[in-house]
Amino acid sequence: DEIEVANGGTAPKENEFALKVAQVMGRRGVGASDCHSTQGVGYFVTVFEEEIRDQAHMLEQLHARRYYPGKGLPAGELARYEG
Repeated sequence: DEIEVANGGTAPKENEFALKVAQVMGRRGVGASDCHSTQGVGYFVTVFEEEIRDQAHMLEQLHARRYYPGKGLPAGELARYEG
């Protein structure tokens, strides 16, 4: 179980609040695009430490906490999302 802390279709203030909630709960948080529009696609992502091979591998990496929420992919400046 995880908490989405960064969403391309969400206001920055709401993303920051979600990140704080996740931190209080001891979660790392995941990032995601807003697939309901093209505006936020790729703006936030979940970055895994390994290249994901399949769904089972993705779940393994999530359970092992080998990921972090990322930002800046469309601009070619991928970095950890820290609010």
